[in-house]
Amino acid sequence: FANSGVIRVDTVAELFDVGALIAAGPLPQGDRIAVVTNAAALATLTVAKAPAAGVRIVASTVLGPAVAESTFVQAVAEALKDPDVDAVLAAYAPVLLEAEHGDVAEALRMVADGAGKPLAAGLPADPSFTVAPTYVDGDPPALPIYPAIEEAVRALGRVARYAAWRREPLGTPPPMS
Repeated sequence: FANSGVIRVDTVAELFDVGALIAAGPLPQGDRIAVVTNAAALATLTVAKAPAAGVRIVASTVLGPAVAESTFVQAVAEALKDPDVDAVLAAYAPVLLEAEHGDVAEALRMVADGAGKPLAAGLPADPSFTVAPTYVDGDPPALPIYPAIEEAVRALGRVARYAAWRREPLGTPPPMS
């Protein structure tokens, strides 16, 4: 499967997680991930899950729980500009569980548009999320939003491996006899 470019997943939910990231595009140029979060626990969890997912955390920005949404979004925009980063995971937990993510999600979608790198958003406190990632739709493209950081990290790893496969030379077909 790996030699044919098939992305192998373990669950149907993971199929949707990976598909959401690929559909939002573009593919990452490598396995280097930056994490931007307002919760130290989310950064720690991301760092712990990264090796098993096959990605490397090369930058981690923890802004603290009282950070303004605009400051959070600006930090994500800066991470997307970093030439040493191939993809960004934005993990935002609102201070109050009743808070909604709509404004942050929309702002992240706008920041991701034209960045040339994938952005996965982890917004774990929203009770409306189902098993599959939610999308913020519109023009520019949709932004994949994951209800759990582990799912976003796993999807980034699968997509990074797929992108590496796509960058491999095609080779020469064997002669027909």
